[in-house]
Amino acid sequence: MYPNLWEIGLDGMIGGNGSYVEDHGKVVMHQLITKEQCIHVVDWLHARGLEFYLESNSGLFASEKFEEVGEPAVRLYSSRKGKDGAQQLRVRDSF
Repeated sequence: MYPNLWEIGLDGMIGGNGSYVEDHGKVVMHQLITKEQCIHVVDWLHARGLEFYLESNSGLFASEKFEEVGEPAVRLYSSRKGKDGAQQLRVRDSF
C-alpha cells in the first residue's frame, strides 16, 4: 500500500480480494494459491482466449497480449472516471 494512504489514519487493510488482512501492522491472514492452482487458472484463461494479469507479492504479471487487448478497457474505464487524456492512455500508463 502506498505510504500516504497510511498517513490518513488507516489502521488496517484487506487486500488481494480478501486473501490478505492486516490490522495495526500485524498480518492477520495471508492466503496464497499453489503453483498448480495458478497454472490451472492460467490454462483456463488461455483456453478461453482471455487476457489477464496476475497480481502477487512480487509484482504484476500480464498475459502475452494483455497490453494490446487491454488498452480499450483502460481507456473506457479512465474516461468514465473523468481522467484527462483517457483516449491516449496505454496499458503501461495505468499499470
